[in-house]
Amino acid sequence: MLDYKNVYLVSEKLDTVSTTQVDTAAVQLRTGFPSGYQEYVSLLGIGMFCEYVYVFPPQKVVDEVATYQQVFQEYSSVWSDDNSPIGKEELGDLIVFAQTVDIDKIAFHPRRPDQILMVPYTDDSIYEIGSNFYDALGWLYNFGVSDASDFMWFNSSVDQKYVRFFGTYQADLVSELAGVIRSLDPRTNVQSFADETWCFCRPINGYFLINKTGAKMSISCVFDKETRPLVDKIVTFLKERELPMVAEGDCKK
Repeated sequence: MLDYKNVYLVSEKLDTVSTTQVDTAAVQLRTGFPSGYQEYVSLLGIGMFCEYVYVFPPQKVVDEVATYQQVFQEYSSVWSDDNSPIGKEELGDLIVFAQTVDIDKIAFHPRRPDQILMVPYTDDSIYEIGSNFYDALGWLYNFGVSDASDFMWFNSSVDQKYVRFFGTYQADLVSELAGVIRSLDPRTNVQSFADETWCFCRPINGYFLINKTGAKMSISCVFDKETRPLVDKIVTFLKERELPMVAEGDCKK
């Protein structure tokens, strides 16, 4: 079972939710949340799990439940009956409490909060992904992040900004960049998934994401706004390597 305390925090600035807020929402929804949800929002808070899953705060669940239920009821024919863990007549009762970056919805039926479902955006199959949120997050991690690693992280986006660069792939740039990042902190945590390299750097309360696609590459940096002078060292390095900045802004939860 996933232990939230072992999840790497990109930044220790968290936007957590109180037990009272969860309990109030449960009363309004007339059902309990899946096991593990309350612990997640009270320990980690509002943000992105492995940049793949966004877990809704309880009030957002309440505010949007009717909208999602109407959509599920109206478009119930989209999802196949084959091996479905839920009948189409029950789709209109589902409560959505999270979603993936691919807009797949994570939901449960109010009579069965111990049956967590993923309702895909581009697939006609509905998946049962766990009897509690700990196991459901593990399933989602293997499905959308990696089935060859157990490194998990959480980013709250509190006070965070980003810069993004895009240009022609340079074979030696990744190792050079990693060296520059490690000069900020030799304990930089480097993780690789397929064509992605993540460099989690504590002095900036953020990370660098290096992505290679064919002959092109992109580099994104997410950082605490108070650490911009440190990030500017990397910005200067990338500009010298003729990798132009293409975007800059505030991170959104």
